[in-house]
Amino acid sequence: MLTNDQVLGKGRYRIISSQAQDENGGLYEAYDTVSNANVVLRESGGTGKVMTATQLDELKDVFAGEAKALAEVRHESLLSVQDYFSEIDRHYLVMEPVDGSDLTRYFDVDADQPAVSDVIAWTDQLLDAIEYLHSLPKPILHRDIRPASVRLTSSFKVKLLTAGLAPDADVIMASAGNRLDAAVLNYRPLEQLWGGLDPASQKVIANSYDDSARRELYKPLDARSDIYSLGATLYHLLSRTVPKDALERSIELLDGKADPLEPLSKVASSVSEDVSALIMKALELRREDRFQSAVAMRDALATARGVAKPERASPPRVTPEPIAKPVPQKPFSPASNSEPNQARADLQLVNPTDFKAATNVADEPLLLEVEPVHTSAAPADSFEWSDQELYVSEPPSRKAKRSIHDSIDVDFGMKPASAGNFKFIAAGAGALIVVVAILGWLLIGGSSTPQQAVESKPQPVQS
Repeated sequence: MLTNDQVLGKGRYRIISSQAQDENGGLYEAYDTVSNANVVLRESGGTGKVMTATQLDELKDVFAGEAKALAEVRHESLLSVQDYFSEIDRHYLVMEPVDGSDLTRYFDVDADQPAVSDVIAWTDQLLDAIEYLHSLPKPILHRDIRPASVRLTSSFKVKLLTAGLAPDADVIMASAGNRLDAAVLNYRPLEQLWGGLDPASQKVIANSYDDSARRELYKPLDARSDIYSLGATLYHLLSRTVPKDALERSIELLDGKADPLEPLSKVASSVSEDVSALIMKALELRREDRFQSAVAMRDALATARGVAKPERASPPRVTPEPIAKPVPQKPFSPASNSEPNQARADLQLVNPTDFKAATNVADEPLLLEVEPVHTSAAPADSFEWSDQELYVSEPPSRKAKRSIHDSIDVDFGMKPASAGNFKFIAAGAGALIVVVAILGWLLIGGSSTPQQAVESKPQPVQS
């Protein structure tokens, strides 16, 4: 195991921290002193056997060929390989850095359970990446799909770490007694563990298979092996229960017992029967019973997504109601009613207090309030409009209910004076002026010529 600040690659890469360990090597975060950026180092190799210099050189050449092919792999759900190098019997792939963490974060005690819809979306992305690897001119098997090999980015998408194993690479048996081996044992199909079994164990298990299934068991790993590993990863992620390893399941079946791997829907109630059946099919012990390719599993996933259990959704948005509800029976619409007079005839006078109560707008002023003038003889609440109390400037063209839009003149109870009264007042005022004038003349100069004043009395006015 590498230590922090250890320098590799002829002084170019400095180890920052260890992220994961398994029987093949480890995963490290390192600093690239040339590009001044963090990278991910994937360590592999170390057979544990003493090898000659020639053997080491041959192994180094094989790794270089694999790494060169991986450097040409480009997929949005695969971590791209930027560089590679070897040191003695250890080999390193330099991969792009990814913000976020791997899927083992969901196995922490205080971690939230991932939503089924999110896991299904990640499954679709992973199947697309696996399909890409299997469809290359020289197909590449990943051989190491598990939660620690899947990175969840800050954009909530997944990226699969590139394992860098060739299709004809030797299979290394994982031992349940080794803590590092146990971390990968539960995600590997029986055919991937087969090479590490002793001949006696192989014979006992093989005898329980028919001829066709036995031939499948001895075949090299293929696309269906990666399908099993993906199914085990999804099972663990959705149930938070480590799936029983394929070897233990095989031994239980040999003893006539039921498969110890329970259906996913029984250990995870949030998973629908269709999604559970899909994952359990990927986890079949016999590879001929699994999905034959990533394409087939992806097609089945598309069907299962349509019938998955609906998760709790946010309540739908309710359109706010208008502040004031329309009072007329026929709402006026300028586009549908081209006769304004007819529209005005549909309007009704409403008591302002009742209108406010009906519309729940008690404190806001109305745009129009019609409040009649009351006389002292009648109380305000007994006032009624009547034809006798209305004086219209022009006769109405038709007899109809008067509305607030019609032009009206209102008599407020003040009647004009008659013409006879005006004549009486004018005559009285004129007589008063004549009397005042005569009295003034008498006081000033009337004493010297009294007779003349008497003889000159005014003649009656002829009308």
